[in-house]
Formats: sequence, C-alpha cells, structure tokens
Amino acid sequence: MKQDIEYSNGLIIIKAILSGKKEHPSRELRLGLDTASDRTIIIPPYIKAIGYSENDKTKNIDITTGSSTVKAYELNIYKTKIFNFSIRSHNVIVKDFPLGLYFIGGLLGLDFFQKIKKELILDFNNNTIEIK
Repeated sequence: MKQDIEYSNGLIIIKAILSGKKEHPSRELRLGLDTASDRTIIIPPYIKAIGYSENDKTKNIDITTGSSTVKAYELNIYKTKIFNFSIRSHNVIVKDFPLGLYFIGGLLGLDFFQKIKKELILDFNNNTIEIK
C-alpha cells in the first residue's frame, strides 16, 4: 500500500490504530517515524485511552535519548495496525515527551517493520511512503 508522505514539524507522520483491553475502543493516533529507533514509543494518554495503566507494565527501563537518560516502562499492547498491516502483542515503550512533541502520540520504531517482515520504502522523489 502506497500513500503520500505526511510531514509535520520535520517528522514523517504515520497514522496508526492501537487496540487494547476489550472494554476500551481502539484509538487512532499519529506517530512520528523514527528510523533511528529499534522500538516504538507511545505517550501515556494514548495508553490510558485503550485501557492500560502503569500497573500493566512488563518492566521498568531506562532509555538513553539524544540529551539524557530517562525513566520509562515496557507494556505489551494487544494490537498495532498501520496501513493494512497489524501486529498482535506489540511490546512498546511508554514515556512522556517534551511538550513540543505533543502533536504526535509517539514514535514508530523499526520494531513494527521487523515484526511484519515487510519493506518500508520512502520515495522522496514522488513524496510517497509504501510498505510492501
């Protein structure tokens, strides 16, 4: 599936749908594509919206960012869907972002593409993104 690349504040934006606990509806959110990260990071409000809390974490972790080391936790969410591709049991990192990044719900790392075993093609000549 191919679509136009959406940019916002210097990031490539990918629309995703997160599904969590049965009694909570799925939520659509915008993720910034982070090809330098091997993990997907979601901010707490979206995790709460699909029924999870810090009590559901699998473990606490420290993350090294470009400027410091911060506290976060891992959480296994029921399903992540991007374009027409889904993965179940997606182990994500949950942490807050600086206020300047709250226009997105998180960062999409390479773990999603590795799990679905598909290619990510960024065609800047035609301004399209494709997973195939």
